[in-house]
Amino acid sequence: MSTVRDSMNRRPAYGLDAICAAALADPGAQNPGSEEAAQFTRRLYERVADRDLLAAPAAERAAAAAALLAFARRRLPGVAKVRAFNPTADDHGFESRHTVVQIVNDDMPFLVDSITNELNRRELGVALLAHPVMAVRRDLDGDLIEVANEAGPRARRESLMHIEIDRQTDADGGDPGTLDALAAALTRVLAEVRMAVEDWRPMRQACLDAIADLVPGKSGNLAEYEEFLRCAADIITRSWRDWFSAIKIPDSWSDPAHLEEILAVDLHRAAVADPH
Repeated sequence: MSTVRDSMNRRPAYGLDAICAAALADPGAQNPGSEEAAQFTRRLYERVADRDLLAAPAAERAAAAAALLAFARRRLPGVAKVRAFNPTADDHGFESRHTVVQIVNDDMPFLVDSITNELNRRELGVALLAHPVMAVRRDLDGDLIEVANEAGPRARRESLMHIEIDRQTDADGGDPGTLDALAAALTRVLAEVRMAVEDWRPMRQACLDAIADLVPGKSGNLAEYEEFLRCAADIITRSWRDWFSAIKIPDSWSDPAHLEEILAVDLHRAAVADPH
């Protein structure tokens, strides 16, 4: 089987090849010169444009990949790992003019959009975003066994992100409070994504169950309630990316701000089946 080292020997190193060669030779890596580190580095950056990779030295890119691999060595299932830091050679094995965000999480929809939306909301420019999805085997304690080639019963798909953003500094050169707050905010975003992804089927079924529970004669607005619930069930199945363009509100509901009140108060008071 061809290895990263073999490909380095076949042609001059440039771009991603140069970064992988640096990963093989990096004396600061957790496992210096390992094929594992080079393979991980290639998979991390393989979808990143050369012009973006070339914005920093190959050794810096390789060391950043090694730092992410070390960060991913342990992760409990169902828990996202997030950190934001200004890298230093002593602590992280590399330096950068950017602040770095690294994330290890279960793979699921909407991760990149949700993270970039939060960064945009904070008006933080993104200089580089590497986001591979890898098949990862872990033991019961969450310790990394291997990064596999394909997902399977023993290798679950995990999302890994290495993001470089506008450097967050203060007069002393760095603000740990700002970085901690950023990491906490991104952690909350990921928790909300997980909740939505895991809950959309139960939410949709709750709408359909509520339709089945509507009692004729309990309210003059029964048809409107049913239409709203069917609309809600349909919206829940749509991508968040299309939420505001896909939502269709009947003309009779001129003020969408009242929809939550209609569902949470009036519907349950007037239209839900009598428990007796």
